Amino acid sequence: MLAPGNYRLELAERASRLRSERGLVWQISCAESRSVLAETNPLMGTVPWTDRKVTFSVPASDCQAQWLKLIIPARTASESEIEGEALFKGFRVTAEALTQ
Repeated sequence: MLAPGNYRLELAERASRLRSERGLVWQISCAESRSVLAETNPLMGTVPWTDRKVTFSVPASDCQAQWLKLIIPARTASESEIEGEALFKGFRVTAEALTQ
């Protein structure tokens, strides 16, 4: 549960022969309104350990709790098929300094 403000999600990811029509995506959303605050770029193929960062803002209303979910952003049933290996480590959420 994050207070309203600006944040950065950091993690490391690796993939080995990850085959999917649309890849794997980390998504941050508000629990109450289900509005999406941020998504990472899709992970697919073979990728060595890579640092990933995404910034997002938690609004002052309708977002008292947040979800971090790993999703397959499929539009159809055939796009939800996935094969291969994905590894993740070093998750960290930090508050971003306010700029004036």
